Amino acid sequence: MRRTTQAILFFFLPSLLFFCPPLVTPLSAATISVYANEYLGPVNPLFLGNSQPHHHGNRLLDMTQPDSLTVWGFAPEAEELVLGLRPTIMRFPGGANEYFWEDGIGPHNLRPDSRPSQPDRNFHYGTDEHMALCEMIGAEAFICVNPVSGIMDGDLSKTAPLTQKIERATNWVEYCNAPNDGTNPRGGTDWAAVRAENGHPEPYGVKYWVVGDEIHNPKVGMDVITYAQDFCAFSEAMKAVDPTIKIGVSGVVIPHFIQSGDSLEWNAALVSIACGYMDFLDIHTGYPGTYALPDDIEDIYRGCMAATQQAPIDIGELREIINQEADPYISIVAGSNGINFEKTGKQSAVSLLAGLYYADLLMMFLEDGPEWDIEFVCSWMLCSNVYHGHIGYAWGPPRRFARPMYYAQQMFTEHCGDMLLDNTIDCNTFSTVRVSCVPAMPAVPELSVATSIDTAKKKLHIMVINKQLEQDVEVAIQVVGFEPHPEANIWTLNGPDITAHNEDDPNTVTIIHSTLASVDTSFSYTFPAHSLTAIELKRSADNLSGSRPSKYKLWQNFPNPFNGSTNIRYHLLVEAPVEVRIYNSLGQSVKTLVEENQPPGEYQISWDARNGRGEEVASGVYFCSLEAGDFRETCKMLLVK
Repeated sequence: MRRTTQAILFFFLPSLLFFCPPLVTPLSAATISVYANEYLGPVNPLFLGNSQPHHHGNRLLDMTQPDSLTVWGFAPEAEELVLGLRPTIMRFPGGANEYFWEDGIGPHNLRPDSRPSQPDRNFHYGTDEHMALCEMIGAEAFICVNPVSGIMDGDLSKTAPLTQKIERATNWVEYCNAPNDGTNPRGGTDWAAVRAENGHPEPYGVKYWVVGDEIHNPKVGMDVITYAQDFCAFSEAMKAVDPTIKIGVSGVVIPHFIQSGDSLEWNAALVSIACGYMDFLDIHTGYPGTYALPDDIEDIYRGCMAATQQAPIDIGELREIINQEADPYISIVAGSNGINFEKTGKQSAVSLLAGLYYADLLMMFLEDGPEWDIEFVCSWMLCSNVYHGHIGYAWGPPRRFARPMYYAQQMFTEHCGDMLLDNTIDCNTFSTVRVSCVPAMPAVPELSVATSIDTAKKKLHIMVINKQLEQDVEVAIQVVGFEPHPEANIWTLNGPDITAHNEDDPNTVTIIHSTLASVDTSFSYTFPAHSLTAIELKRSADNLSGSRPSKYKLWQNFPNPFNGSTNIRYHLLVEAPVEVRIYNSLGQSVKTLVEENQPPGEYQISWDARNGRGEEVASGVYFCSLEAGDFRETCKMLLVK
């Protein structure tokens, strides 16, 4: 926990975002202290995900390719932008409650142009195109299946039998994950062979699946009891095809979509009925909501900047429900996130305001995610001509461009280390009026801050959002346990004002690089109004050993990568209280290997790839952390089964 004034504002603040006591001064000034030896845990790489709905996916494709192809490639302009963002997990398809995945595979000239009730939909961006995108950027895939509608008389029907809907979902799992070995154990269509015919003989190995998309929306017309019971049947059938997949249920955080009761009642019913069948609960945080919006865009902006103080309250309540009801353990997935601005017009929703809001949301998930057991985070949309897309699309002639939300996420992609660092902050605050589901707040901190370091401890990153509309904020920055090179790199995302956007000129809101000279362990920097800034400090060439005390040392585990068990070696020159812990990539503690006072000496222990309950853990990246006195060091380990 940070040594900060957070207790004064505990009701409003995430416990790992460091803000200030409620005082306002005419000239804004602040202090930030960063503790390079105080690790809060590893950065979860899956907090930088996106979504790509099928009916907007053709904006990514090269539409001039032959219709006979089973998989269309990407337009060069789109490919360059996607590679520049490199999302780590990609949701598909969006609008899943009306999507039939079979429409989106095979030769493009054989795919339906639309369905009678969906004249504006197309199926050019299908499963194989989405998996090609994931393979191109090295992302996990996250697929949402349709539990709401089936097909009757050639069109959508919510009254189609449940068995038909479940069969469609299990076929999709088979298409993505079954080996093409000719066995076809389920009989009927050999979907693995179909996948091979479409150009991908090897299984895709899709790990994450969710049943339904915002089922709480009244337009869906499904009550929570029916949905929870149906979900259990879906989960059982889908895991019979591939027991290794993780399946989620559609929960809710914001109450504006609930048909009756509130979000707590919806989530509690889901967890109570389906906890034995679900691996995670999927929430969509569309703050600030769509009702009771003020007319003043500045009031809306301030309310959006306060959303990350309301969200921890909402998500914390959800976590409490899961903890009370769930056995076995259930994580939370923030499967679709972005600013909900349906009633304020497209211009506001693609503006700098939206970019700063999304940066603040990412910072919240980055730092508070481990506390809530957030497994991954996705934005609303990667590419679209409508306001949701990080990559904008303009018709005639086709033009793709980066929006402020794109640049906000890119800042985290490029300027975030492997390990979160502790910090403290003292800054001014501002007040807000109610903006939809974000209540009026008397003291919103003007700064959001996240600090991290790379595993090699050669670069330290300080990410700061100045939420003030007009005031620059001069900040005195102190770095403890890290001697920086005298020149720092700085990247700033900003525009003329909060309504600025790139729809007409792609350079209106963009990232500007600069440098700062005469940097030391204490320096000052002025953060511009309504901006996101990343400061990169490189370790001084004369101090590459830096903050690692000579009296302690943690070596890299061996073997690495490993299968089964690995050895961990460390050295103590003096007696000290020692803790050796294993963490997963989400920053969650997996197992404590040592927790005792130890005399000087060299130690070697082993980890058998099991958690504290004796259960085998999954393949993936893990971190071994050594704490001895005031010394902390971490090494990254790769478990491959």
